[in-house]
Amino acid sequence: MSWDEFSMERQQYWMSRNVTQDVWEVKHMSWNELSMERQQYWYSRNLSQAELEINLMLWDDLTDERKKYYKEEMGIISKEEWEGDWTWDELSDERRSLYESRGWTEEAWTSDNKSLLTMYNEEEMEWDDLSDARREYWISRGWTKEKWTQSSDADESPDKFIAIDDFNPIIIHLSIPELETLDMGYLGQLEEKVGLKDGTALGDNESFFGSEMTLRDYMAVMRQDQTKLYFQLEDLDHYKEIFQSILGDKIVQHLYSALSRSVLREKGYFKAEWDLDNVDFDKGMFDWSLFVGSTNTTTSMHYDTDLFNFLWVVEGRKRIIMIPNNSKTQGRYKLQSAYSGSGWTGIDILSRNYELPDDAIEVEIGAGEGIMFPYLCWHAVENLEPTVAYGLRVKED
Repeated sequence: MSWDEFSMERQQYWMSRNVTQDVWEVKHMSWNELSMERQQYWYSRNLSQAELEINLMLWDDLTDERKKYYKEEMGIISKEEWEGDWTWDELSDERRSLYESRGWTEEAWTSDNKSLLTMYNEEEMEWDDLSDARREYWISRGWTKEKWTQSSDADESPDKFIAIDDFNPIIIHLSIPELETLDMGYLGQLEEKVGLKDGTALGDNESFFGSEMTLRDYMAVMRQDQTKLYFQLEDLDHYKEIFQSILGDKIVQHLYSALSRSVLREKGYFKAEWDLDNVDFDKGMFDWSLFVGSTNTTTSMHYDTDLFNFLWVVEGRKRIIMIPNNSKTQGRYKLQSAYSGSGWTGIDILSRNYELPDDAIEVEIGAGEGIMFPYLCWHAVENLEPTVAYGLRVKED
């Protein structure tokens, strides 16, 4: 959000906290987001794009074009070279403030462990318990203490939503060559560190489990069925920032393109109003997800509040059980926990010993197949073999 998009009242609020337009742009905007007028302003102060970026941007925030520039012009070829091997105390005040706004603490920095970032499970924290840097981050995105509190107190149960009796899961085959190349072999080449989750958890599996691993090391043991840890990226997982340009942008682009030409668009499930060319549609409502796990890793019974929820298998095979969550079944299941647009029951409907209700549907999908989950439906997923799957969702407004 640029300074000029703020109301006069919000600009005065920030200035009362000694945050001027210059300070705002340095802390919250990349060079390409600046207007031509503001770029010329910074040039007039003898501050170039490179100086702004080197002092106040993280490697992961740079575009591929800018990374290429620094590799060719300055010989900076990696994140480690860009950000330096500094201790927490050696960081400049500006750098430390930048990292704090991303959730880093001295403990997380020293141990190089992203699972210790303060931003994880932030939605469950009280406004006053947020760090100053994180509170400023949320304020910059339009949040206030009142809005935060109202969101925390909101009823997450399915009864709060409008029941839709159209329980019609749809499986379709999509050929997406651009995503088919992002398979186990591709992921197994990536050196980025990732946090992993318990692939056998019954109930909420939002928390990280165990130590970080490089994706290359994780894929090596996952493909051999030597781990029950699950690599998932969805909702507010902060590791998504690392993979946004590597995977996320491609997942959104190519799943969107394929779905726009599919039977789901023809039948009105993937709505025309979600068209990227629609100036009235908030593109931020699109969200991507990723699921990588070995044989018998699972995501247990839950529902999601996304307006549209589509999962597509790149490689492997999944077993999926779905149960209606509508006016006919309200009250059948009780929530054990709720977080970030999902509600969890703690019931093991994937167990072969569990007696499924008559209205349950059980399916399997393999490589090249995708499934549209009906709105709010209860569902659980099991990997029948080492599997990679990508998802596209339209988030609840």
